Amino acid sequence: MIELKSRIKRADGTIETEVDGSRVLMSIELGKYYGLNEVASTIWEKMENPLAVEDLINQLLEEYDIDERSCTEQVLKYLEDLEKNCLLSIL
Repeated sequence: MIELKSRIKRADGTIETEVDGSRVLMSIELGKYYGLNEVASTIWEKMENPLAVEDLINQLLEEYDIDERSCTEQVLKYLEDLEKNCLLSIL
């Protein structure tokens, strides 16, 4: 389970590319493609180096007009989805 104190990073071996101006990831482990919107791409970029989930959320709160509760809920849900698709490592 991903928590605010969890340290995360991109999963090793993930392939990424741009298709028609959008970022697309591929989980080698599952053989599935995963499209990213603007916010998801921002999160992906921030996960290039390991960071705590709470630090990620704080960075997003500074960049986007969203309340802390909604941001936290949405980020945790998104990160769990990335983990389920073998695109995220919890350190």
